[in-house]
Amino acid sequence: SFCVAQLLLSPVTMGFTCTQLVCAAFWIIIAVLLNTLYQVGEFSLIYPKNVRQCRRIEGYHGCEDFAFFASNKDVYMSCDDRSWLKYHALGQNDNISTRIAKQKEQGKLYVLPSNNYDKAKPVTMKGFTSPDFHPLGIASMEDKSGKWLFVTDNTRDGEKVEIFKVHSQTDIELFSEFLFDAPLFEPFQMLNDIVVIPDSGGSFYVTVWLVKEPGTILNFIDVYLRRPVSYVLFCESPSKDFLSNPVPSNNADKSSVGWKCRRVVENLRMINGITRSHDSKRMYMAETTAKTMNVYDRDTITNELALVKKVSTMSGCDNLEMSQDGKTVYLGCHPKALTFQFHAAYPKAVVAPSRILKFVDNNSSADEMQVVMESTGEILSGSSLGIKVDDTLIVGSVHDDCYLLCDAEKL
Repeated sequence: SFCVAQLLLSPVTMGFTCTQLVCAAFWIIIAVLLNTLYQVGEFSLIYPKNVRQCRRIEGYHGCEDFAFFASNKDVYMSCDDRSWLKYHALGQNDNISTRIAKQKEQGKLYVLPSNNYDKAKPVTMKGFTSPDFHPLGIASMEDKSGKWLFVTDNTRDGEKVEIFKVHSQTDIELFSEFLFDAPLFEPFQMLNDIVVIPDSGGSFYVTVWLVKEPGTILNFIDVYLRRPVSYVLFCESPSKDFLSNPVPSNNADKSSVGWKCRRVVENLRMINGITRSHDSKRMYMAETTAKTMNVYDRDTITNELALVKKVSTMSGCDNLEMSQDGKTVYLGCHPKALTFQFHAAYPKAVVAPSRILKFVDNNSSADEMQVVMESTGEILSGSSLGIKVDDTLIVGSVHDDCYLLCDAEKL
């Protein structure tokens, strides 16, 4: 018998006949493809919003995540050429450890001085001797023990969290590093973002966004079928006064022992950015392929997290940051996820839209996302984060060669 497709397409264009079973399979595949494109936002219309209130600061590649200190309003950013990652691409000749080892250009940390956010300065990392530095997430923390930066680092030897003591604006010193390995952590799983709890000795939450090796068919399936396989770890410091100890003079003594990590949230669809309220009683996370921001209440005694709600982000969001008022969260998002993947593969040739969202948490069912800035990608492709400090909104990118400074008063 003739299939439905033959009623819609002429024999010239079809060139063959098919059974009803084959025809049904054909239309099911088409429906799945169209639904996938819809789910990742490829049919979304992008209307530029507030782009004229922003200006490019060029010469800084892949500055994806930012952290600021409320005491002096200095902003730190983690930057890297992440062409080695290739989590979107199959058939890699080398595993990720080899790809990282072959990467000649290393990542960098910069500080954007308060009131001079267009004057980025490189940060010197005293005591850091590793051959690899590929920072992704960065978190600031200030308490009675001092000022600290916590960084997630993708290295050839595995995933690390590095703890740096901030001595001055441009000088930090490696205090401790924590290598994630078996049995808690399987090979090739990847850390993403981190948030630190003040007055805890450095205890932190960290998101694990990929659980299979980037560049393999298993990771491809996880990402594009939006499988709920990622999770969040809570890592408890060896002691409450751990950060009060002197910086070890011997690098061999900087490898941390005594940390206790456990999973606190599981079954997530590519969990990504994480931030907290000022009192650390509420946590916010971006669940990228689920297109939600998840809000959790934190038990300050047990450090367990209880889901309060999931808020639609209308796009795949990357990092997020709490603003100075303690209740407004800014998110950097990708309105068209597949276009972003092409941009990640060919950052010089393909632009990807950017979207910055704002969520004001009044603990009400009426709270919702607001679009603060949206671009087709010409001014900045693939926005990763928005962070508001006073009257300036700073926007980062995963692969672009710039960051944005926007007039927040006019947004």
